[in-house]
Amino acid sequence: MGRASVKQVTAQVANLPQEALRLLSTPLVEFGGITISLIGLIAFVIGIIVVRLLARLLGRVIVRAFLAQGRDRRSAAAVARLGEVLAFTIGIVIVLESAGIELSAFIAMFAALGVGIGFGLQNLVNNLASGVIVLFEQPVRPGDFIELDGTSGEIRRIGLRATTLQTVDGQEVIIPNSQLLELRLINWTLSNTVVRLRLHFGVAYGSDPDRVRNIVLDVASRHAAVLDEPEATVQFEAFGSSSLDFVLLFWVAEPSQRQVVLSDLRYALDRAFHEHGIEIPFPQRDLHLRSVDPE
Repeated sequence: MGRASVKQVTAQVANLPQEALRLLSTPLVEFGGITISLIGLIAFVIGIIVVRLLARLLGRVIVRAFLAQGRDRRSAAAVARLGEVLAFTIGIVIVLESAGIELSAFIAMFAALGVGIGFGLQNLVNNLASGVIVLFEQPVRPGDFIELDGTSGEIRRIGLRATTLQTVDGQEVIIPNSQLLELRLINWTLSNTVVRLRLHFGVAYGSDPDRVRNIVLDVASRHAAVLDEPEATVQFEAFGSSSLDFVLLFWVAEPSQRQVVLSDLRYALDRAFHEHGIEIPFPQRDLHLRSVDPE
């Protein structure tokens, strides 16, 4: 009797792993052809944790690689984020397959949803794709001074969906990335920060053009923001209806300050012309009266 009891206990202990495996493999939830068991759920949770850690590791590797190439940290972070999302998505698919969850039901469900919401997400997908192109081709970078559709400012941040532009007035403009590729964009600092500016002005008829040129060049040379090389020049543009028209061409190293520099030069030119007796004309018309002899 005692020997029989020992054999029964031994048999039960030997069957414990198989019994535990059977319980863990027992389906907990079944819907739409998808079966979820306890062991599958545990494997799924562990797999998610591992995939998340690997995705974050990949993101760090991408950031280090971009910084080693001299890329901007914000751009590197955006690309790293994209890499993490892609790696996490692929990892989720692998984990689901490993957990024994059939993906055919999910594929069918997402396909049905995709037809319904595809048009609504069209702009979002377009902006995301444009963001990837901008990050890799770099037509603009954080810190660049650009002009887009009449708005000027400095690029503060480039995200996957949109780019933040800070205007000279301190306003922050959110620009969808697709517009950076579709609209006419002027990047004042793409290859270098040195740009040429134009200052148009006119003087009264009778003024000596050579004297005017020397005065204007002297004024420009005294401004700290005007570069010595390339040197400034004054061109005689036209004989206007009321004035001799000139343009001052000069170079500055900071495009964001161009309006300030132009304003300073206008103040200085007005003072210099006044000191040297050179008049700034205003529109005028000559009226000729002719008497008629009545008969």
